[in-house]
Amino acid sequence: MTQRKSPSVDDLVKGMVSNIPVKYPRKGVLNGMGTWGSTVDECQFEALGFLTMRMEKDNEAFRQAAICTSVSEALTVQSRWMDEAFQDYGAEVTKMLAICTKFGGSEVQRKPRHT
Repeated sequence: MTQRKSPSVDDLVKGMVSNIPVKYPRKGVLNGMGTWGSTVDECQFEALGFLTMRMEKDNEAFRQAAICTSVSEALTVQSRWMDEAFQDYGAEVTKMLAICTKFGGSEVQRKPRHT
């Protein structure tokens, strides 16, 4: 009777790994990942610029409100501040959508399958 040798850890790992199917990403997926990265980078840059600009405007509006001598003056400052904020946020949303659609070409969009 021959003695059976137990497999080594290396043999067990090789056996497990060899049974795992390897799928390489398609070219379109890699292009999409690069496109996604470019979109995120540009959106972050745009958002930081927008936040900086809005903080400066908010600071100025608060400074003006602090020196108001009447309620009507304060309401005028607040009204002007709200109008500017709505316009700025609307313009920023438009810019962000433009960035996302600029990079969202055919590389990222999946073509429908016909069944």
